[in-house]
Amino acid sequence: MTTPISNQFPSHTNPRAWFITAGASPIGLALARAVLAHGDSVILGFESSDVDNGFRNLGERAEEFGSRNIGQCQAAVAEAVQFMGKIDILFCCTSEAIIGTVEELAASPQTLTLVRSQFETNFFGPVNIIKATLPAMRHKRSGHIIVLTGISSSHPFLSHPIIHRY
Repeated sequence: MTTPISNQFPSHTNPRAWFITAGASPIGLALARAVLAHGDSVILGFESSDVDNGFRNLGERAEEFGSRNIGQCQAAVAEAVQFMGKIDILFCCTSEAIIGTVEELAASPQTLTLVRSQFETNFFGPVNIIKATLPAMRHKRSGHIIVLTGISSSHPFLSHPIIHRY
């Protein structure tokens, strides 16, 4: 028997300002809707390659940035802070996965490039946006950073050697 998941956020006295990095993703959209319904502010981050599935009209603002570029992350955070006055919660939820064995993925320069690209997105992307957000959070001496990554929850039966151990 599963316990039902509550869609209630903890109460608070002032609206919080959220920056959600993957605003075009299903989890980014679902979280943004819940946050907005709760009365908080949201800025949705997106990459230029993201398909516009209506996310640009969902939050108060949508910021285009490349998480692999620290300068673009800093500019997006600066715009968010200027617009909302603060960032209380940074929610990083960008993730990608390449499926294959280590032998297959190390077989050619093209597949190694895909593996490097995955690490740029899954590891260095969140590091860049966190580095860009920390000064604003330190300045106000508060904030939360939530990082949600991985594909194992959607395909737990698969073994991803680039993500998991054997």
